[in-house]
Amino acid sequence: MYASPRLVRPGLTLLGVLWLAGAGHCPAHPLEAPVVVSVYQGPCQEGDFAANLATVRTVVSQARERGSQFLAFPECFLSGYEGREAVQRGARGLDDSELQGFIRESNGHDLVVLAGLARRSGTSLFNTVLVIHRGRLLAQGSLSELLALTSAEDLEEAFVRIIGGA
Repeated sequence: MYASPRLVRPGLTLLGVLWLAGAGHCPAHPLEAPVVVSVYQGPCQEGDFAANLATVRTVVSQARERGSQFLAFPECFLSGYEGREAVQRGARGLDDSELQGFIRESNGHDLVVLAGLARRSGTSLFNTVLVIHRGRLLAQGSLSELLALTSAEDLEEAFVRIIGGA
């Protein structure tokens, strides 16, 4: 189930992780050691949050064994994105008990996980990236929301500010 890193469908999470991996690091703060980034590009079960979360857990374990510091999943991976009905079925609020359990589990490792979700808020759905690290949801939102949250001018700066506060 684990796929080696490759750029198949560029998106917010993949772009941010690749930048953090070193493509845009500031020369004033060189990396002291290589950064290992894992990107999962594989099928999700449309509308089946529990099955997709199980896949995420498996891939997290594989990425940890590989020594990764960052792991990114495609947009809406946890919920699916192939049709209105599937997205509605797979969408979750941030207070969802399964999602909160997964966030708590991340306290047991140092891997930063970026996971895509159709986030439910009331009757609305939002294409959301979750930035999870050490048992906390560091940030969540769309590109414009993450930029506003961090007062950053661009995506790279936003992710550095989010991860830097971990």
